[in-house]
Amino acid sequence: MGSNKINTMPKYDLIYEDNGELKIKSVNAETKDQAQKQAMKTKDNVKGIVFSDENQIPSEQDWQQKGYDKPNHD
Repeated sequence: MGSNKINTMPKYDLIYEDNGELKIKSVNAETKDQAQKQAMKTKDNVKGIVFSDENQIPSEQDWQQKGYDKPNHD
C-alpha cells in the first residue's frame, strides 16, 4: 500500500448571497450542524447548507490516476 492519503472529511457547501448574487463556499465538517456553526462565524449572508458534490466516491480508475491505493472497507 502507498503512503498517499486523501482527506476523508466531508464537505458542505454554504450557499450565500453577495451583492444580489448567490455564491458557494465549501467547508470541511463532519456533520451539517458543524457546517452550520462555521457558517454562523462568517459575515456571509448564508441562505442554505448542502452536502457537497465533492463527496462523490471516486472510482477505482480515479484512485489509480491520482496515485492512491483504494481503501479496503472489508
